[in-house]
Amino acid sequence: MKCYFKNVLHGFIPDDYAVDILSTVPQESNFIIADIDSDDMPEIVVALTSEGKNYWAILDRKNHIWNITHVSEQNIGDGVQWGQLSPIEVTPDWLEPDREGVSIDQLISQDFITGLGFVNNEEYGISITKPYQCNCGDGSRRQPIIRDIITRKGNITGDTTKEDVTLRGTQPHQEIDYFFKNLSLLVKNYETNRNMQILLPIDEGFYPTLNLIKFSNKKYKDIVVTLENDASGDVISTWIYSLSTGRTILLFNSVTFNADFTGSVSYRDGYKVAIRMSTGLDFTIDISNSSPDILNALYNKHGKLYSPRQGALGTLHEIRFITNETTTGYNLIAIQQVTGLDPLDVVGYIASSFVYNERTNSLMINNQVAYVDGIQKL
Repeated sequence: MKCYFKNVLHGFIPDDYAVDILSTVPQESNFIIADIDSDDMPEIVVALTSEGKNYWAILDRKNHIWNITHVSEQNIGDGVQWGQLSPIEVTPDWLEPDREGVSIDQLISQDFITGLGFVNNEEYGISITKPYQCNCGDGSRRQPIIRDIITRKGNITGDTTKEDVTLRGTQPHQEIDYFFKNLSLLVKNYETNRNMQILLPIDEGFYPTLNLIKFSNKKYKDIVVTLENDASGDVISTWIYSLSTGRTILLFNSVTFNADFTGSVSYRDGYKVAIRMSTGLDFTIDISNSSPDILNALYNKHGKLYSPRQGALGTLHEIRFITNETTTGYNLIAIQQVTGLDPLDVVGYIASSFVYNERTNSLMINNQVAYVDGIQKL
């Protein structure tokens, strides 16, 4: 039977992954193998969750390539008994049918994976183990090892126990120990004895961090993941997840932030830079203390511009957390760089403050300021 499941999973798992039959059926599984449509070709079923909703996804194989052929939202009365499946957090594009070339590594980052197999009305427990990778130095090809990067313990569901939240990933280049790929979150709930995996929208980057921050007035905390998009650290990606309602809610997404919070930057006479934000706010920054070489290239001796010049407002550069004076939680501060003619010439910053809204269970913008070297410009 082990060989049977190994053959069935061909194309979904690499050839060097070990497949075994468990002595007992696992209480919690990552996938199900069953011939759902009675065509003598088994399908794979997984549970997905995205933007607070849960889905069933069915994968079918054609020419040894696994494709998602069906996606449907889970309903209490749908009669499907697949409650043993651990949900996998995915981005909305995973919910589109006919997604081609799906592999186990795209969905599940764990080294030890369990599944259920149904053959001739018999139920089997299946385990998949990724090969142990030794640093042998023999030049042989090795798959990167998925390892735990950071683990935080805290109450993230609002129940009576604390959960373990682990940021995991692979290091494709051992000599670059601060760059990771295949990043995901693994949440272990000790009260339900279930694990949940969350796949990050961008799964690679530099210096990834994980924190549990209390934004609401309640006792639970939310999950904050940040990584640098390049080694310079000028641009970061950030996601904030809330599990307080029993579903995975994305409170903050840097991709959405970058699309919504834009602005124009223009040089003005008198050694000024004017910033017009997409929120409708206007700011002016005094750049008279900038390098004389920069100012002389832009202005004459009377402070008049030689010609119209534009700067730029960058994407998310940094996040900070400050105490909220009216609640016991924190506010989120999202910071963008304001740059001049040269992207390395940072003339100031825009700080957008987000406060938690209990009614909508979301982080909402409540203020924006501009500042230079710690000096706020209103």
